[in-house]
Amino acid sequence: MIRRLAGVVGALFVLLFGAVSADAVEMPGPRLALMRITESRPELVTTDPAGLNQQDVVANDAAVEPFFLVPPSWSPDGEKLAVIGVPKEGKFRFDVYVLDVGDGRMSLVPGTRSGMHPLLSPDGHTVAFTRTKPGKEGRDRTGPTEFAVWLADLNGGVVRRISPYKGHVSDIASSFSPDGSKLALTRTVGGGAPRAVSFDLSRGRATVLARRASEPVYSPDGFRIAFRRMKLATVAKDRASKRLFSDLYVMGAGGSNITRLTQTARRTESQPSWDPSGQRLSFLVSEDPAWLTIAPVSGGALEEINADGTCRTQIPAAGSGIFGAVWQPGAGREAGPISC
Repeated sequence: MIRRLAGVVGALFVLLFGAVSADAVEMPGPRLALMRITESRPELVTTDPAGLNQQDVVANDAAVEPFFLVPPSWSPDGEKLAVIGVPKEGKFRFDVYVLDVGDGRMSLVPGTRSGMHPLLSPDGHTVAFTRTKPGKEGRDRTGPTEFAVWLADLNGGVVRRISPYKGHVSDIASSFSPDGSKLALTRTVGGGAPRAVSFDLSRGRATVLARRASEPVYSPDGFRIAFRRMKLATVAKDRASKRLFSDLYVMGAGGSNITRLTQTARRTESQPSWDPSGQRLSFLVSEDPAWLTIAPVSGGALEEINADGTCRTQIPAAGSGIFGAVWQPGAGREAGPISC
């Protein structure tokens, strides 16, 4: 089913933007990794800030392909990506893999079966991921789907859960703090509105930073957090017909000074990603209504904006059907502010 869906969107993409090769040498300077559907398979490429000079980073003969619904996560040195991988042949399943951008090879992270939303830690030794809880409380096991966050040690293979199973708490991790001491999470309790939460890994304590907020992401210096906030908007002439959409915001790392960056009617803006300079953010824009905790299901287009809310810019050359766009970290890869 994934390949059939990928083929429909991908055929159009190839006609418009052309194919890319996994044999190209990785380019210097500012780059983004894009997860999208193209050709007959999901594709993971890097691109410059204008959406040009695209390069496929997955080996052509790899036995596993990235799962297009889940964005990747860079290692701090910008040499590896954590992705969700699905075998090209055999039974459908998904696990966390670490992809070497240099040779396009993907290495399985043991103990991560059915994991989603992978995040590489700043020291490069740990990957955080999210998986569905194994059961629901109550005899009939009904209720909203719940998620828990786990940590996997890339050296020793030890896997441990950090999310609570009590009180119908559901967590999805979206960012490590730059020093690796905290995880930014989207937390829902009992199927209620999401909250942006900072989880202290050493103390095991969560601090609510913003309500009606999801996908919190730390800035490179750790002083700010970008996130998205849900809003209700009319989608038809009938004013009673409303759906959830979302705009982007920035706040201090402790939850203070919340500032709205975008205000777009009937659009879902999601997955903010800071460039290494901390002066601009990329994000996805879709006409799909927002899900409470995850990105739109049909993919989106790529846009950028300065961290102060100025110079919003569309990146049409990046294409459409994008499910993840993340800046490659590291010295010399800073894009800096957008000029307008």
